Formats: sequence, C-alpha cells, structure tokens
Amino acid sequence: MPIKKILTSANFPKSLCLTLLIISVIETGVYLHARQIPAEVDKLLEQRFYPPNRIPALEESIIQWQVYHAMSAEEEIDILLLGDSSSLMGLRPKIIQKQTGLTAWGIGTLDYTGTPGNVDILETYLQRRPAPKILVYHIISWSFNLSEADLQRFGYLERLRTWMATGLQTTTASTSSGFALPSMRYRRNAQQLLTTFSTKDKEEWLNAPRGPYPSDNEIRQTLLKNQGAMTEVVHEDEVNHPRDLRGYLRIDPSLIDDIRRLMAICEQRSIQLVIVANPLPESGATPENLAGLAALETQLRDLSKGQPHVTLFAPFTRVYPVALCASYNHLTEEGAKQNSRELSDWLLPRLAKLAQ
Repeated sequence: MPIKKILTSANFPKSLCLTLLIISVIETGVYLHARQIPAEVDKLLEQRFYPPNRIPALEESIIQWQVYHAMSAEEEIDILLLGDSSSLMGLRPKIIQKQTGLTAWGIGTLDYTGTPGNVDILETYLQRRPAPKILVYHIISWSFNLSEADLQRFGYLERLRTWMATGLQTTTASTSSGFALPSMRYRRNAQQLLTTFSTKDKEEWLNAPRGPYPSDNEIRQTLLKNQGAMTEVVHEDEVNHPRDLRGYLRIDPSLIDDIRRLMAICEQRSIQLVIVANPLPESGATPENLAGLAALETQLRDLSKGQPHVTLFAPFTRVYPVALCASYNHLTEEGAKQNSRELSDWLLPRLAKLAQ
C-alpha cells in the first residue's frame, strides 16, 4: 500500500495509538524489571560464578544463587543468616520469619570459602543493601579450624573474591542517562531479560542432575523459594558412627583477624551479631568432643569481650538425636526445623535489646 494511502486511511490514527500503547507497555515492563534489580547486582547474573561450558558443580550453584538472591531480594532483610553449609542446610528462614515477625533470609554457602569468604560476602552485601538488624553467624565448629592456606588450596575463596569484584562492577552503559530515547536506555535490560530466561536457562548443563543433588536450575528455584535454604541428603554411614573431632575444635590463628573483622563490621553498622554452632549428633557427643566444643566457646567469648553487640547462642553446645542429623555437618529437614524453632525462641525475648 502506498505511504500516502496509509497516512490518509481512516484507521491510521487508531493503529498508531495502538502501536504506541504496545510499545509503552513493553518499555514499562522492562523498566520495572530493571528497577527491581540494581545494575551492579544484575552483573552477577551476566558473569556467573561458573564457566558456561560445563555442568556447574553443586558448590558453584550454591555460591552463585545464594549471593545473587540475597543481593536482589525485594524486601529489606531484618535477620540475615550467614555462615557455611550448616547455615544453608540447618536453618529455615521462613520459620524464623514466622516466629519472630521479622523478615529473614539465608546467605550461607560453604566452608570452602571459610570465615574470610563469609566476611567478604557480608561486606559486599552491605555495600548494596541496608544493614540487617541481626546477623546470625551459623557454623560447623571446625570451620574456624580451616586456615588461610587450606582455603587457598580449595580454590573457592579467590574465585569468590574475583567474581564479586568483577561481577559487581557497574558499567557506564548500564547506568548512563544520556540516551536520547527511553527505549534505547532500557534496550540492554530487555536483551538481558530475554537472554536470562530463555537461552541460558534452557541449556542442557543448567538442567543436568548431579547424582543425588538437583540441577543448577532446580537449586536456583529451591533457594529462592526457601529464602536461602536447602535440604541435605542423609549420610547414614557417617552419622551413625562416633567421630573424633578434637583436631578441628579450635580457631586457627590465621582466622583471628577475620573474626575480629566480622565483629568490627557489625559494630560499625549497628548490627547485633549472634554466633551459633551447629548441633552435634549423639554419636559424636564423646567427652573429648564436648570438651573441645567448650574450649572453642571459651575462645569465642574471649574474642567478643567488651563487645556488647556480639552474643553467643546458648547453649553453645547442643546434641541432637541421630535421626535429626543428615551428617556430622548438616541437619535433616526436621532437624533444621527444630534448630530454627530453638533459635527463634531464643531470639524472641531478646529482640527488643538485639534490634536497638
């Protein structure tokens, strides 16, 4: 149809209005999505923790999605649950949230990144999100025994630091307001949205199961649904037998500065820090192990002297029936629920003081 005929057509104004309306709706949707996730946090999705040419390891998926989800959570988080995999497997944010009336989210990852990695995650979080009222630092007692040399050997700590440093850089293109048209300004966001939820998430390696553990996509969905929590597979051959933990129940000297750094950050940001040790299975409650945990508690109390913003959960040493323990490091789903209820019950009478 000739251009002149189109322009003089009786339907032209209606068609033009409809086209403009559709464009506006699309741009509004893209804009709202872009506003929900800060540009620098969105970089964590562009530059994932794992390379795009293989099935990611379970540990890689956990680090990727725990950090990303906490950074991009829509609600302000009152109780942040930090720590190693015992925090990830042993606490249920939704139970804590329901019992305390405060929003809760888990950002626990792995002992492969250690206390230094946990403190780095907290620092990165606080650069981009409001400070929580309470930080629960939940650990397996021997996580404090992993030296800087151990962590360097594992390789995850340096990868985590590099990923957070590069993945959270804000590019000029993503934040510039100098585009002539809104549609140009949000083009990058639209392209990224389409890429994220189509091509990438349909690639086979993101959907591939990993033995008894779910795929990367399933981990992503589970962690988001559970607000940073997942269930461990039960290891009966491990949890049913006594285990000598005495060599692990101490703080490695190379980690003292990192523990002090954690306490100092919380003091600077007016965050109440609560340190919680994962319950021990009955099979491991030997006199020697219990004495080791008592010595670890003493070390932590000495480090927190004169710091009213730091509290140790009491009782620091707890023993659970084997049926509630998936391994020496992790609780079962029922064990995690009980642990969360105990923490919530302990927090409730202290909330007014802790959240001041």
